[in-house]
Amino acid sequence: MINLQRVLEATKDHVNVVVPELDRLVKLDPYLAPYQDEIRRRYYIFQKLLKQLESEEQGIDVFTSAYKHFGIHINSQTNEINIKEWAPGAKAMYIRGDFNNWQEKQYPFTRDQWGIWRGTIPHLPDGSPAIKHGQAIKLLLETSDGELVDRICPWSRYVQRPEKSNVYHGVFYNPPEDQIYKFKYSQPKKRDRLKIYEAHVGISSSKEEVSTYENFRINIIPHIVKQGYNTIQLMAIMEHSYYASFGYQVTNFFAASSRYGTPEELKALIDEAHKHDLTVILDLVHSHSSKNVLDGLNMFDGTAGCFFHDSPRGYQTLWDSRCFNYLTREVMRFLLSNIRYWLEEFKFDGFRFDGVSSMLYHSHGLAHHVIQTLFPESITIAEEVSGMPTLCRPLAEGGAGFDYRLAMAIPDLWIKFLRDIRDEDWQIGHIAWTLTNRRWSEKNVAYAESHDQALVGDKTIAHWLFNEQIYSHMSVFAERTPVVERGLALHKMIRLVTYILGGEAWLNFEGNEFGHPEWLDFPREGNNESYKYARRLFYLCEDDTLRYKYLKAWDKAMNDLEEEYKWLTATNTFVSRKNEGDKVIVIERGDRNLMFIFNFHVSNSYTDYRIGCGQSGKYKVVLDSDAKSFDGHGRINDEQIFVAENIMWDDRPFSFQIYTPCTIIIDGFAKNETSDVICHSLKICRTDPGQPECRLYQVKSSSLSSISLGQSGSNLRQNHPSLLPLLTSKICTIPGIDEICKILEQVFNNHIPLVDIDGDRFGTEATFRGSSWRGKDCNDLSSKIRPGARSMKGDFLIDHNCNGIFGMDSSTNRPWEDELCNDTQRIGVAILGDSVSAHFHIPEQWLDASQASSSVFEHMLFIIENELDWPQLSGSTGYLNISWPNIAGETRSTYARFFERDHCNHRDYQNIAVNGARSSSMINISKTLTRDPENDVPLLVFYALVGNDVCNGYPNTIDHMTTVKEMRTNVLTVLTYLDTILPKGSHVLTTGLANGSLLYELLHNRIHPLGRVGTPVTYAQFYTYLSCLQVSPCNGWLTTNDTLRALTSQRAIDLSAAIRNVTLEYSPKNFDLDYFYVSVADVFAEWAAQGGEPWQLVESVDGFHINQYGHALVSDFTWTWLEKNKPHWLPPWNPHNADIERIFKDQGGY
Repeated sequence: MINLQRVLEATKDHVNVVVPELDRLVKLDPYLAPYQDEIRRRYYIFQKLLKQLESEEQGIDVFTSAYKHFGIHINSQTNEINIKEWAPGAKAMYIRGDFNNWQEKQYPFTRDQWGIWRGTIPHLPDGSPAIKHGQAIKLLLETSDGELVDRICPWSRYVQRPEKSNVYHGVFYNPPEDQIYKFKYSQPKKRDRLKIYEAHVGISSSKEEVSTYENFRINIIPHIVKQGYNTIQLMAIMEHSYYASFGYQVTNFFAASSRYGTPEELKALIDEAHKHDLTVILDLVHSHSSKNVLDGLNMFDGTAGCFFHDSPRGYQTLWDSRCFNYLTREVMRFLLSNIRYWLEEFKFDGFRFDGVSSMLYHSHGLAHHVIQTLFPESITIAEEVSGMPTLCRPLAEGGAGFDYRLAMAIPDLWIKFLRDIRDEDWQIGHIAWTLTNRRWSEKNVAYAESHDQALVGDKTIAHWLFNEQIYSHMSVFAERTPVVERGLALHKMIRLVTYILGGEAWLNFEGNEFGHPEWLDFPREGNNESYKYARRLFYLCEDDTLRYKYLKAWDKAMNDLEEEYKWLTATNTFVSRKNEGDKVIVIERGDRNLMFIFNFHVSNSYTDYRIGCGQSGKYKVVLDSDAKSFDGHGRINDEQIFVAENIMWDDRPFSFQIYTPCTIIIDGFAKNETSDVICHSLKICRTDPGQPECRLYQVKSSSLSSISLGQSGSNLRQNHPSLLPLLTSKICTIPGIDEICKILEQVFNNHIPLVDIDGDRFGTEATFRGSSWRGKDCNDLSSKIRPGARSMKGDFLIDHNCNGIFGMDSSTNRPWEDELCNDTQRIGVAILGDSVSAHFHIPEQWLDASQASSSVFEHMLFIIENELDWPQLSGSTGYLNISWPNIAGETRSTYARFFERDHCNHRDYQNIAVNGARSSSMINISKTLTRDPENDVPLLVFYALVGNDVCNGYPNTIDHMTTVKEMRTNVLTVLTYLDTILPKGSHVLTTGLANGSLLYELLHNRIHPLGRVGTPVTYAQFYTYLSCLQVSPCNGWLTTNDTLRALTSQRAIDLSAAIRNVTLEYSPKNFDLDYFYVSVADVFAEWAAQGGEPWQLVESVDGFHINQYGHALVSDFTWTWLEKNKPHWLPPWNPHNADIERIFKDQGGY
């Protein structure tokens, strides 16, 4: 037999292997050129395996036919029953069942040297088989320690669960000839432009029961055909004893699930689909197996090995299942034969391979060689998340051979946007980039939502959009609320833009085509074994009184349009517009000049909106999501003809003008109540005597329709009385509030937690300089117990360092802290900085009067209590990866990376950043940093003042900038102080000032959020407005004066040089010291390389600070520099992290 491990190791000869079409692959993707050697190695192994199978197993055809002689079979000539099983760890094997009254050792087997057991049961005296069709049977194995155990034959074609039992038994499947289904219709040829309807047979009924193959054949296939799909993808077909596993805990790989009917009924279902020219794909699970012993493959021969790795590698803890040992000959035989079995016996037309990432690097293309050699018309789709190149390239190129991969990032995109980001803040460029971010010439299956989202505990797109109103307001007679309005619009738009841009095939999960209102919850103990939510209510989309019919109609219209214009196979896709201000995406795709215009703006409709196009001629509307036939408002004239003009637009040679309506229709404030009208009427914006009044908008009395400025403010107060205490400028004069204001002033001025009983500068509350800024204190009655402290006596009784690790390991009688943390190098993170380091962010919707509501200001107090800063999401000390809808982007921070490497660093962070801080104020601010040189672990400190030493709001701004001499003195003073408090082994990294002149260059012509509704307001106008109010964050850079911007940049360069020189000259005693400069231009360039535009990294409200995406990128640059230049500064990986997670979970959280 082949020693596959030896084959894998014997690769030195691969350098001379010829991969037939490797040159074509490298031509398609020159970036793969450096990896040609690895591609040859993989191809070499693949070819060597094939040759050995040819010489030792009579070739791949014979090898994959094993299902015809392994397992339990009748000899058609003698009616003897022959059994053949592989169980190398067993001492003995027998068969028993109903046929012999379950006698144990009546029929012993014999074993050969390879661990293959064979047994024979003679026919009965009357010549008939000893085991009858439908009788229960099991194998009986004697394990190495002498125990007798029942097992189900791994090759069983039918298994059933007896009543009042959770354990399945094998069933001898040998139906009479007249009961064997005969296929009538030919299989469709291999097709492209797949429009896949993913379905689960068991839920395909409105009845509270397990539905059947027969019901699916009669009732669901016609629905699929009517909706315009050309492919069915069936999940949960391979037998799985646990129904709630969704079919992904397979117990019996050759058995079609008996809960839906018989194998013959499944064949009839597939044949019916072929009658309608539908391709049928099986969701094949070879990535792992159920860990069930009594009715699965686990412990089949009494050992933990056999089909699986007999090591930790054999366990997939995330899925609570077993992992196959693909390097074993018999496992290879079993799985490759399984592939052939489903294609040959049931006439499936291909597979969706589940969990490919976990087995991809061990397959070496054998599965696809079998499929393509024996069943060349079959289609394969990979569920794969690693992004491995060549996954969907032919074997002859050295690829893995798949036809498609699932575009798994797309559903995650929509979940994040719907869950975390307000519609107004959707980043159009990010949407387009995610939908198009795939490897050239490797086809993807696009889908807006996955089947997992339908499960209880998660949410489908419909659930995210409609929320509870999906149950109360979907009648055509019910109130058409803003929630329903939004839900109907976005459900259609999200699905279509994904369909258009996301791939070369389209997939929809059963029920999502009409916004199914119920989640999936399979019967289990927790729901009293109920089937109420394990079904699909198809009658909802057939009811003329319910809005679901419109979503269903839209789904069909999308498929019909693709069938007519065939865009899925088009390679000439062009996204000509991704306008963040307008929230408009314009797409061209296909050979018939098909154009798609998406307006995602909540309230802005655009008249005479010009869009570029690639071809001249006339254009007409062929699909309109706002049409009344799809429950829209009918704002588009579908009869209108648009004539392209010779006007170049958006890099397209021609263009024409259209009307594009907004996403939803909403009621809000009067459009003439501009933000500065409201600001002045509330007396928040004030004008000094003798100075011109500062305004963004020209006051037009006629446009105000008799509403005076006072009346405007009065209307705001009247309509939103809850905002008055927050908006009035005299809030601190209210009796009782004045004392609170004094406390807040102390907190904001001293920069230490408000709640800090023991005075160690660590608190228990999140805001007021608490755990959002510094690690949460776990004992506020003792200053010796705090984040960053060294453990005492292993933290046996008390968690002295608040990292959540304490107590005793009962098996060793050693403290957990000693076992899990003592051999690591704990280190904390702190930053001394300004508003950039504090992550200053004002929610955009606060400035938009039309959005003023209780929900907009729901978290206002929390945000104000954190000084309008978001340190918990910052690039230095951020620890959250979730946020409210008014801030978007992933959190990647130095602290989070320290924690990832070593969980013992939990909570050891301090963000000592202050809005408006400059080098002179940092002398006092740095003294709020907590570190004991004797009793605390080392600390990495960032000194990052990046703007305020040149930025101020004074008209004579240059006179108020820090001088080079002052900067040197200020930096040196802080470094000297740090040398007195930092423990030995600490590190300090200084950085220079940013070049803020780029901000004006990027933004000055763009529209500020204040000007997105009504009269446009550019950032240049906004900056001038702030300067007029003397509240500009940086008069030197945010100005129309080119000379002033240049002078400010030069001062920033000079001050950066001063910081660098002090850093290089100073010789600290207790810490290492270095200087690192993050170039703003480099950060912008990296973002552009990722498909974004530089202005997307800037806070939209102030037009000055970097936003969440910017923080993540700066953190990436910093981390890369540290890894390259200061790897000894970084904590090593703690080998006990998994144990910490298992024992201490979230370690007390934050």
